[in-house]
Amino acid sequence: LIAQGESDVVEFKETFSLDLKSKTKETYMETSCLKTICGFLNSNGGTLLIGISDKGGIIGLSEEIELFHKKNLDNLLKHFKNKITHRIQGFDDFISYKAISIQKKIIIEVSTKAIEYGIGCYLDGKDFYIRRNPGTDKLEGKELVKYNDEHFKKEKP
Repeated sequence: LIAQGESDVVEFKETFSLDLKSKTKETYMETSCLKTICGFLNSNGGTLLIGISDKGGIIGLSEEIELFHKKNLDNLLKHFKNKITHRIQGFDDFISYKAISIQKKIIIEVSTKAIEYGIGCYLDGKDFYIRRNPGTDKLEGKELVKYNDEHFKKEKP
């Protein structure tokens, strides 16, 4: 998956919360990952690999775990779950994630299924994102209404 690179259904993020330059915990880093997850949910589903550079380098999450999570992977996974639960509400059944080890480095693999019915997923209850190869775009206004009309079925059969 890493060797194939980023696409409309695969995205890499170096960290979840850690700004690698300042070594601080940053909400904007978390928001970047959560936007991608929403984009996958609202499009065709996909996989987010956290701990991988844009060029496919395996960075791992050990520094983030050490700095912010008391050197405990479970604490990072709980933090991740908490952010999904509170900022992407109501779509837990569409998102699965697990820590995996690649080349002795821990990454998080997040898999999402596409939403087929309703009005889609909104980050923080207000911002709507989709995947467009290979990026995540925010839709608003007429573009959002048109996308929802064409992409989502109104009700389950």
